[in-house]
Amino acid sequence: MRGLIGKRLEGKLSGQKTAALLRLGLCFGAAMLSCGIRLPGGLSPFGPALTLALPGNCALAAFGGALGGYCLLGGFEENLARLVALLCALGVKLLVMDLPRVRSSSGFLAAASAVLTGGCLVTRNLLLDLGGLDLLFCLAEGALSGTLCYFAFHGGRALLSGRKLSDCSPVVTMSLILLGLTLLAGLCQIRPAPLNLGCVLVCLLLAAVGQRRGAYGAVSVGICCAAAMTLSDASLAMSGAVYAAAAFWSGHFAGAGRIRHGLLYLLIGLSGILLTESGEPALQGALNLLMGTALYLLLPERALTLIPRIREKPRQQPPDYTRAAARLRFSAETLEDIRSAVEAVSRKLYASGICSMESVYDCTADRVCRKCGLKLFCWETAYSQTMDAFQRFTPVLKQKGFAEKEDLPAYFAGKCPKSAELLRSVNSYYQEYTSREAASRRVLEAKQVASEQLSGVADLLMTLGQELADVRQSDGKAAEQVRELLLQLGEEPEEVWCLADRFDRMRVEVCQKNPMKADGAQAAREFSVLLERPFAPPEAVTAGGETRITFCEKARLTVELGVCQINAGSNRISGDCCDHFTDGRGYFHLVLSDGMGSGGRAAVDSIMACSLVLKLIKAGFGFDAALRLINSALLCKAGDETLATLDIGCIDLYTGKAEFLKAGAAPTFLCREGKTVTVGGQSLPVGILQGITYDRRTVRLRPGDLVVMLTDGAMAVSESWMKEEIALCADGTAEHIAKRMAAAARHQNGEPGDDITVAVLKIRLAEG
Repeated sequence: MRGLIGKRLEGKLSGQKTAALLRLGLCFGAAMLSCGIRLPGGLSPFGPALTLALPGNCALAAFGGALGGYCLLGGFEENLARLVALLCALGVKLLVMDLPRVRSSSGFLAAASAVLTGGCLVTRNLLLDLGGLDLLFCLAEGALSGTLCYFAFHGGRALLSGRKLSDCSPVVTMSLILLGLTLLAGLCQIRPAPLNLGCVLVCLLLAAVGQRRGAYGAVSVGICCAAAMTLSDASLAMSGAVYAAAAFWSGHFAGAGRIRHGLLYLLIGLSGILLTESGEPALQGALNLLMGTALYLLLPERALTLIPRIREKPRQQPPDYTRAAARLRFSAETLEDIRSAVEAVSRKLYASGICSMESVYDCTADRVCRKCGLKLFCWETAYSQTMDAFQRFTPVLKQKGFAEKEDLPAYFAGKCPKSAELLRSVNSYYQEYTSREAASRRVLEAKQVASEQLSGVADLLMTLGQELADVRQSDGKAAEQVRELLLQLGEEPEEVWCLADRFDRMRVEVCQKNPMKADGAQAAREFSVLLERPFAPPEAVTAGGETRITFCEKARLTVELGVCQINAGSNRISGDCCDHFTDGRGYFHLVLSDGMGSGGRAAVDSIMACSLVLKLIKAGFGFDAALRLINSALLCKAGDETLATLDIGCIDLYTGKAEFLKAGAAPTFLCREGKTVTVGGQSLPVGILQGITYDRRTVRLRPGDLVVMLTDGAMAVSESWMKEEIALCADGTAEHIAKRMAAAARHQNGEPGDDITVAVLKIRLAEG
C-alpha cells in the first residue's frame, strides 16, 4: 500500500516538474522569438518588458530568451543599448523580489520598463549623436516597452495559471490577445522557403475560428492577425487582408460541414490572392493558404473544440440577490444539520423500552416464569387467574410508584415460588415504563417547541435583511481581482463578493466546495496588497458540503484571551464549555456555557449549547434566533431534565462597543483603571422553559480594559471579593489573570463541588 502511494506521489511530483519545465521553455522561446521582431522604425522593446512582467523563475527564463534573441536574431552592435536595458531590468526584478507590494504592481513595473528602455536608447543616441528623429524613436520604444510590460504582466499570469479565457477579466483578455499577436508577429519572420510559418498559422487559425465562431468571429480575429502580419512585414499587409476576407465569407457557410467549409475558404482565398498579388508574393501567399487549409482539414476534432462556439449567455441575477440566496441556502443547510443531529439522538434514546402496563407484565413473565416448573400451570391451566393477579398490581403501582411484599396479590403469595423475584421485576419494569411515559410527553411538547423554531427562522431572516441593508457597495471589479488571486493560490472559488458597509469597511466573502488549502495569513497579506486595505486572517465555516471563507479589514482593537478551567472533584471532564471566534464583520465572540451538575453529563449539555450557538452565529443567525433554536433543541433532547447556561460576549473590534448576553449565567466583571464593576442578569438557563430570553447589557470598551467572564463554580465567593482580586492582578497577562482567579476561587472554596472556568479578555490596540 505504501509503495503504491509512493508511486502515485512520485508520478504527481514528476508531472508537476514537467509542467514547470514546460512553462519555463515557453517563456524562453516566446522571449527569444519576440526579441527577433523588428517593428516599423526598427523598434524591438520586448526583452526588458517580458523580464519585468513575468513572475519568479519565468522572469529568468524570459531574460535568457531575450538575451539570445538580441544576440542571435539581430545585430549585436545595434542591440547593445537594448542588452544594457535588459540587464538593468533583471537587476530591478531581483531588487523587488522581497517587496510583495512592489513586485505585484503592474504600474510600477511598466514605468520601470519604459524608463530603462527609453533611458538606455536615449543615452546611446546622445553618445553617437544620431539626430532628433532617432531620439523620437527611442522615446517611442520606451513608451511601447512600458505598455507591453503592463499587458504582459496581466496576460502572462493568466496564461501561466492555466485559466480559461471565459474566466478572465477584460484587461486580462486583452493582454492575452496582445501577447498572442506579438508571438504571431515573431513567427511571421520565420520563413522556411517557400513558406512563412506565421502566415500558415494565420490561415489555420482563421479557418478553425470561421467554422466554430461564424463569419463575424472570424473577421474579428482576421483583422487582428492582419495587423500583426503588417507590423512584422509591411509586404504581408495585402495577404493578411485577403485571409481575413476569405474567413469572413466562408464563415457564413460554417454549418455546411468541415470539409465543404475548408474547401470554400481555400477557393475564396486563392481567388483573392490571384486578384491582388502577382509574381513571387502571390505564389508564396497561395502556398501558405494551401498549407494552412490542409492542416485545418487534418486537425483532430478534439483540437477544434478548444475554440468555443457562440452561445447565448444566460441571464444573471443581480449580485445582491445572488448573495442573499447563497446566505439563505447556507443557513438552511445549517438548520438541517442541527435537525438531523437532534433527530439522531432522539432515535437512539427511544429505540427501546417499555411502552404500556401490558409490556410491564409481559416482560416480567418472560424473565421470571421462563424457567419456572409451574409455567405450564400458571400460563395454560390457570391463565385467567394469573392475569387477574397481575392486574391487581396496577392501582398499587400508579398510587405508590412501586409495590412491596404486602402488596402481592394472594394468588402469587400462596402459589408462586419466585414471588420475591417477581416483585423486583415488576418494580423494575414499571420504573422503565414511567420513564418512557415522561419521554413521550416531552415529545408531544416538542410540537409546541416548533413555534419557537419558526420564530428563530423569522429572526434569522430579519438579521439577514439588516445585514444586506448595511451593505452600501458591492465591488465587482475587486471581486474579480480576488478571484484571480485565489485561483493563483490553488483555490476553487465558486462565488466571490467584496462588500463595503456604511463605514467603508470592506469584507471579502468566498464560497467554495472544498475547505481552504492556502495559508490564511499569507492570503490576507496578498489581499492587503491587491485591494490596498489591511486584511486580517480569514474565518472559515463549513456546512452542508459548502465552505464560506470571510476576510475582513484589520480592526482598530484586538483581544488578548486567557482561559483556565478546573474540574470538580476527581472528574476528568469539565462540565463547562468555552469557545470563541472572530466573524467576517470584525466582531469577536466568546461563548461560555455551564451544564447542570458536573462531569460527563454536564459536559454533554454545555458542549451542545456552546457548539450550537457558535455554529448558528457563524452561519448568520442572530443571538435571539440562536437562543430559541438551542432552547428548543435542549427541550427535545431527552426525557429527563437537561439545561445549560449561556454567557455570550460580543465585541465590535472597530468601535469597542460590547454586548453581553446572559441566560442563567454568572455575572461578568469589567475592570478599567483599577475600578471593577459588575455586568449581571436574571434570565433562566436554556432547556428549562419555553420562551427563554437573554438579559442584555451594552458597554463601550477602551484599550486597556479587562473583561472577566466565569461560571458559577468560580462565584462561590462574594462579588466584592472578586472585584478586589481582579483589580489587584489587572496588570498581568490574560492567561496569568485567568489562572490566578481560578486558583483563588478553588482556594476559597476548598475542593470544588462545581467546575470552575474563568475567561479573561484584555482589550488592546491592534498592531500596525
